[in-house]
Amino acid sequence: PQLQIVRNVWPPQLISPANGQIVEVEYPLFSVILQNDLWLFDRPSRPESKNENKIVEIIGTQSPLDAIKSNPAFFTFTTDQLSFVYPTWARKFEQGKHYAWQVKILDKYNNKISESEISVFTFMGTDALKSSDGPNTSNPEGDLIDITNQIDNSNNYLAFNKWGFDYVPMNKTNLISNNINENQIPIKFSGNSKFYAQTSDRQGTNSQIPKNFWRWDINSTLSFYDIPIGFSAYVSSEQKDIRQNINMFQLQFSPQQLLNKGITASEGTFVGDFLSLFSNIGIGTCYPRYSSLAMNGIAVSGVDIEFTPGIFYLAFTYGRSQKAIEGTNILPTYQRNIIFTKIGLGNKQTTHFYLTASKSWDEANSVKKDTALIKPQENHLVGAEAKLTLFDQAFSIEGEIIASVLTRDTKAADIETDFVPEWIRNIIKPKISTSVDYAYSVNANIILPTKTKFGAVYKYLGPGFSTHGVPFLKNDLISYEFKAEQDLLNRNITAKFYYKNNYDNLIPWKRYRTTITSYGINLGLRFRDIPYLQINYSPFFHENDSKITSNKFDNNTKLISVMTGYNYPIGKINFSSNIYMSYQQNKSLNEFYNYIVRNYSFNQTVGFTIPLFISATASIMQSDYYFSKSKIYSYDFSGSYTAFESW
Repeated sequence: PQLQIVRNVWPPQLISPANGQIVEVEYPLFSVILQNDLWLFDRPSRPESKNENKIVEIIGTQSPLDAIKSNPAFFTFTTDQLSFVYPTWARKFEQGKHYAWQVKILDKYNNKISESEISVFTFMGTDALKSSDGPNTSNPEGDLIDITNQIDNSNNYLAFNKWGFDYVPMNKTNLISNNINENQIPIKFSGNSKFYAQTSDRQGTNSQIPKNFWRWDINSTLSFYDIPIGFSAYVSSEQKDIRQNINMFQLQFSPQQLLNKGITASEGTFVGDFLSLFSNIGIGTCYPRYSSLAMNGIAVSGVDIEFTPGIFYLAFTYGRSQKAIEGTNILPTYQRNIIFTKIGLGNKQTTHFYLTASKSWDEANSVKKDTALIKPQENHLVGAEAKLTLFDQAFSIEGEIIASVLTRDTKAADIETDFVPEWIRNIIKPKISTSVDYAYSVNANIILPTKTKFGAVYKYLGPGFSTHGVPFLKNDLISYEFKAEQDLLNRNITAKFYYKNNYDNLIPWKRYRTTITSYGINLGLRFRDIPYLQINYSPFFHENDSKITSNKFDNNTKLISVMTGYNYPIGKINFSSNIYMSYQQNKSLNEFYNYIVRNYSFNQTVGFTIPLFISATASIMQSDYYFSKSKIYSYDFSGSYTAFESW
């Protein structure tokens, strides 16, 4: 019975901040959709549970998934409500940084029942209100956001030329004065190193980040005939044995991409001709993204290679995807290895056909302590994907299908059956804990001569589908979505629309079917010499088809945001005034979960003829819940002065 409850719980649906959203308020509202059933007298109609919110900072080149598994919690908060306003006493978000957010459903014994997918947001604070272009503060399509950082090179490099070794500032004046042609320099080195440390008298409330810590981030590039080899390393005192590794290093370069852009210094050489056969080579901590159903951003300590001579395509990944973890107060984690390959014909951005295969397995002897809750697993995947592009890529349609065989306990008894051919049993070794299912997706896009863009996606994920390459992927789900986008008057007017619907209980094995429907409208106006205006409206509807009143739920959430501003000079001083307003409301059958949150912000920026910049922001957030009401006033004042352009 306990296993049945765990498998049947609908995963939490993250609403706000939306995936990819730019957050401009200091204390944002976090809201989620859960199965909040009606209360029957003094007890709920479902087992007692609570939701644990975890927010982590995404560091360096990390993927959101790796950040959730490896980093200490920037903030963690447990509640039985559908939403909470980020507390004033919590650790402050830092401008320009990316954060990953996930919600887990826990029972009264703190055992995990279910968990959401991962959402990413970027905190810009008052910086989001300073742009006269009217920043886009949402990702209405809800696509996976790739926040992998580009290597930030310095303005200087060490040059190895035919005259020997020299240190050369990277600008044309110095190159000419030294009689050096930039294309004649066969070897160049550039990069930067950042060291950050913090000390405090106490650790932040509801935060796992220690009061004293340091971080060292290194990014550099070594170029051979203009073919750059990037090296990244990150080391921190926050590394702990009870989490996956936060420390990482990576060697990566994409020679074919650079050659296609016209960088020809290495053409005709053996090195250039050989490297042109590869579109990507990664060694160390890699984050392969080859499939939304099979391999999508997990951290692999090993190698990641894409070999693409002509129309032939081969991708290969091998390494460790998680380390073994043991502790007295935590559940153990087995060391997991993975091998992934994709082979076929065609360019992956245009028409192609690929076959996919993958195997991942836990090292059964990597954990000494045996537990009934965690067992060593093994996962086999096979699949295919195809894409067709026509009319100079104005039309494209692509699809993928993946079959997954998951063994939840490799130590369980074997299955003795003649139904499965012997050669398959020799590869998979099916156990009584083995399940088989499949998933597929179809995606179509079209761009009309009027620059109108349409897109549609359909996905099916079977009830038993699971993959180690995308650990938090929902299953038992059919989803479809439609989106449209139109630019007018040289992009001075932009309009976007999307519609999404998904539902579960495909076989039917649950007490009821749960359905989520959402749509959104985004309108942006950006004309010269008048204030910009951006409006977002996105409601969510969450309901089930239960005929039993005690199991029935119906949640409606509505989000509205408006942003406007104007840049104007007064004399020789430049001013920028910006206003942001948002409104979020939730209505449920259970009125205890109803709430309304309003936010108002005003930002004023002043830029002087000297390199002096001053900004001030005032905000008010009003929250109305069933049991409480609150009002938060916040003020921010900042200034900057550039003392030296270069030194």
